[in-house]
Amino acid sequence: MREAADQGATAEEMEALLRLGRAYYVVGLDHRPAIPRSLDALERARQLAIRLGDSHGEARALIPTHRHVDFDPGFRAQATENVNRALAIARELGDEDLEIDALRGTSRMGTIADRLGTIERIALERPGDLIALNEHLFDAMWTYWRSGHFMECVACCDRATALAGRLGIPPVQYGTIKSFALVDLGRFDAAWEALEQEVADDEHPFG
Repeated sequence: MREAADQGATAEEMEALLRLGRAYYVVGLDHRPAIPRSLDALERARQLAIRLGDSHGEARALIPTHRHVDFDPGFRAQATENVNRALAIARELGDEDLEIDALRGTSRMGTIADRLGTIERIALERPGDLIALNEHLFDAMWTYWRSGHFMECVACCDRATALAGRLGIPPVQYGTIKSFALVDLGRFDAAWEALEQEVADDEHPFG
């Protein structure tokens, strides 16, 4: 990133900052002090995008900020403003992929009804982006469970677990969320089996 900045290549610096914002967020899942650095990198990327007149880049910097509400509920109003701005940009540009990414953010910041209304559209529009689909399905599990759609929650957990297997990543919390829905359905033996599938060790403290 320093090399790009030294060369005055602000577009390249913006891309580096976007990647840095994502990297800090991933680190922050286990090491909370990295989260503010993620937001800082994204904000710097946004400012560079505005300087460049790159509205697409601005939207890309705004969209990931909705994830930070998980760490700071007080950030919700700003995150909501950010993703709404990103969605408006995407629609102005007529960029369907960017719109779907923005919708993931606006749906998370909206009501349960808002989320239910966009779950399937988002999943269907981005079938080839498996990482994004996995993140979306994780959000969808919680949405289905919290809204009382327990059968849909179980099916979503199974779908996400299979996808995690394809990606070679551990399905952390998937089994637990599935067990919640199965308990609500009165399927206690199945709930226990789902809970036994949970990934819970020192490397995955969220399990």
